[in-house]
Amino acid sequence: MEANAYLDFLGIEANNLVGHVIYEILSDHSSEISCWDITESNDKAWVHFHCHSAILPEQGWKLHISASYDSAEIILRRVLPILLKEPTIFKIMTSLDFLSFMNQGDGGQSQVGKFITIYPLNASQAVHLAASVDEVTRGLSGPRVPSDRPLHSESLVHYRYCL
Repeated sequence: MEANAYLDFLGIEANNLVGHVIYEILSDHSSEISCWDITESNDKAWVHFHCHSAILPEQGWKLHISASYDSAEIILRRVLPILLKEPTIFKIMTSLDFLSFMNQGDGGQSQVGKFITIYPLNASQAVHLAASVDEVTRGLSGPRVPSDRPLHSESLVHYRYCL
């Protein structure tokens, strides 16, 4: 399915900056998106990406990429191309308004800072993705994710092990 067909299917509006950036990146990586199932959550808060070959382990690492309202666009532009090259599963918050709502704690403290969530398939992939994403997001802003540990004191990459 073409990138614009995904956005039409998901109902992502053209005036939605996050949707617009996802559309641009998917268009630029159209040869890489054929291995992905892309769906929107029932509450329309998340766009889910599931690589056809990815099998999620019963337990494992979870990475959260934090973003502020002002940094979300550049973070998405830098991180999404990295993720599209990996056989993994991830989700992206669908709008900056929803991100602001969550970052203020209005969705509960457990949701603060979670702009992109990555479900690595194994520990090796978790380490690789955490390092790659940390490198491209250095110097950008985002809140701490209260439930996770930051990769280092200035990192927007947070991690935890889920049973």
